[in-house]
Amino acid sequence: MKKWEKMYFGEKGDKEISRNFGNEVEPNTSESRINSEVKVITFDLDDTLWKTSAVIDGANTALQEYLDSKGIKQPRQIKDVMKEMFLADKGRYCPEIRSNPKAKAEPVLFTLLRKDAIADVCINDNGFSETDAKNFAEESFEVWTNARHGAIPENLATSVVDCLSKIRSLRTSSNDPIVVGAITNGNSDPRRVPILAEYFDFCINSEDVGFAKPSSKIYEAAVDVASSFPATSDIFSHMKIYDSMDSMMDLVGPWWIHVGDDFFKDVVAAKELGMRTIWARELVLSEDEKRAITPVTGSKERTVEDLVSDMSKEKVVVMEIGSRDYLEESIRDDFADSTITKFEILSEIVSLWQREGMSNEDANIENIEGSVALQTAEDFYDVTLPDEPQVIEGDGQKLETQKEQEHKFCMFCGTKLPVVAKFCSSCGASQIIE
Repeated sequence: MKKWEKMYFGEKGDKEISRNFGNEVEPNTSESRINSEVKVITFDLDDTLWKTSAVIDGANTALQEYLDSKGIKQPRQIKDVMKEMFLADKGRYCPEIRSNPKAKAEPVLFTLLRKDAIADVCINDNGFSETDAKNFAEESFEVWTNARHGAIPENLATSVVDCLSKIRSLRTSSNDPIVVGAITNGNSDPRRVPILAEYFDFCINSEDVGFAKPSSKIYEAAVDVASSFPATSDIFSHMKIYDSMDSMMDLVGPWWIHVGDDFFKDVVAAKELGMRTIWARELVLSEDEKRAITPVTGSKERTVEDLVSDMSKEKVVVMEIGSRDYLEESIRDDFADSTITKFEILSEIVSLWQREGMSNEDANIENIEGSVALQTAEDFYDVTLPDEPQVIEGDGQKLETQKEQEHKFCMFCGTKLPVVAKFCSSCGASQIIE
C-alpha cells in the first residue's frame, strides 16, 4: 500500500529513522517505501535550487537598463503592463482557461506575456510599428532571460554545485550515472547556467508541456524523457506488459527521487506517483523558522526555573497541547521521505539511499525477472488499491467494512475519494469522515 493510501485509511506505518544529519533531517525509511537503488533524481528549480525573487529582480533590472539604453520611454513598468494584460485576456496566457473558465490559471505562459508587455510599451508609448515592436520584444526578452540565468549563480542555495557534483558521481548497478533532471513551472533552464549545465540531463517546463505541477502530466513528460537514458533501460524494457500510467509509475516510482520546496506541487504530487520525495525548505523558511533551527551563540540553556519565572510575569497563561504541530508533522511524514533545511546535506541522503538500494540489488533483480509473467503492477508489488474492501483490525476483531467501497468528493477541488479518506490526494485538504 502506498504512503498516501495509508493516509486514506489511517494506517500509518512504523517510522524508522535511518540517520540523523545534525538534527536537521530525519530520512524516513518506512516499509511503505520500496528500498531500491536510485536511477533518476529530478529537481524543482525556483526556490529549491535558487532564490527566485532575487533572480527575477536581477533580470528586471537588466531589462530596465537595456530599455533605457535604447531610449525606450516607460511611463508604465513592464511588470505592471504584464499584470494588466493578463487580467484583460487570461485565455491568451493560460490556455486551460479557454476551455474551462473556472480552471486555475496554470500554467501561465510568462514568456509570451513578457514579450507582449514589451511590445505593448513599444507600440503605445513609443510609436513602434507592430512588426518592429515584435522584433524588439524578442531581442529584449533575450536580454531578460540571459540576465535571469546570469543571476542564478550568486543566489543558489547552500552548496548546490557541490551536491550536484556528488550526485553526478554516483553510479547505478549497471554502472551508469544517475539521470538528473529538472521539472519546473517556470521558464528557466539549468543547462543555460554554466556552473550547473554539466549536471543536468534534461529540463521539463510547464509552458512546453501545457500542464503545471501538481498535474501528473508534467511528471509523465519527465518519465518519457528519462526513459531514453541507459540508467533506466532495464526498467522500461518491461513497460510493454503494462497498459496505464498508474501501472507504469508503480514500476518507475521507487527508483525516482523528486526534490522541491512546494509541499503540494512537489512533495504530494510526486508521492502520489510513487516517487521518493525530499522537501527542500532552505530558501522558503520564514525568519521565525530560521531562528528556531539556528542556535544563538553565547546563549545559556534555559532551565525549569527560567520557565516558571517567565510564567509568573503573565496574568493569563495559555498552554496548547500541540495538536496542530502533531498534525503538520503527521502530514509531512506521510508524503515527504525526508525534509531538509540545508541543501548541503541532500547528497548525503541520496548517497545513503543509493547504498541501501545497491545492497538489495540481488533481491530487486529477482523480483523484476519474476515479474515478466505478471500482467499488472498491483500483482508485482502486492499493493492494495483504495477501491478494494479493507480489513481493519480493532479491539481484537477483524471487521470488513463496506464503507471503503463507497466514495465521496473533496469539498474543495471535487476529486473523487474513498469515503474514509482523511485528506484529499489532489489538494491535500482535510476531509470530513462520515
